[in-house]
Amino acid sequence: MAKVLLGPTIAEARGQIGGTVYSRNRYGAYIRQNSSPVNPNTARQNAIRNAFTAVSQAWRDTLTAAQREAWQRYAQETPLIDVFGFKQILSGNAMYTRFNAAWTDYGETRVDDAPVTPGEAPKLSITITGDTTLGVQLTAYSPTLLAADRLGFQENAAELPQSRNFFNGPFVQLSPIAGDVVLPLTIKNPASVAIGQRWFFRVRAYEAVGRAGPPTIVFVDILV
Repeated sequence: MAKVLLGPTIAEARGQIGGTVYSRNRYGAYIRQNSSPVNPNTARQNAIRNAFTAVSQAWRDTLTAAQREAWQRYAQETPLIDVFGFKQILSGNAMYTRFNAAWTDYGETRVDDAPVTPGEAPKLSITITGDTTLGVQLTAYSPTLLAADRLGFQENAAELPQSRNFFNGPFVQLSPIAGDVVLPLTIKNPASVAIGQRWFFRVRAYEAVGRAGPPTIVFVDILV
């Protein structure tokens, strides 16, 4: 007779069995049915693929052995925290690609030299306000970034009701914001918002020296 595993064994399960996916988020373990992602092959998707392809080719064909080794050291000294709260150490290639695919997608010049200082860019704290008169505005962020650094900004793909408390995607890429931005900065004009909406934004810091930071997700309600 086949054994049925219960309790802690299932709670710690990860991965896919048949059409069932076992995973975990901040609220605990969960089980869901696997589904095939939709691939509409949009211009945005192609731009991202092209950025990854170009960066991957640069790692293989352009970087020197010393540069690749420096990225390996940086990756070893900069563990990242995954969605389950565990530390993960990326390869040098993955760390290089993680930064440069986004950085070059923003129109910036590829950074081939690894950061000298270990660690991620800082996790940002941001303040966003919104109403039908001024639209949605970035009014403050900390810590301060340098002028050459960038705030990578994304918003939820479609308006959401104010009953929605959590949102993990899909997000739409907005134009990156320079580190020396003058605040307040209008992110969405008044014509794009309406009373009753809730807009989620995901932002992370990208330092020109090659360091990316963890994401921060905030939302703003349009009340008046």
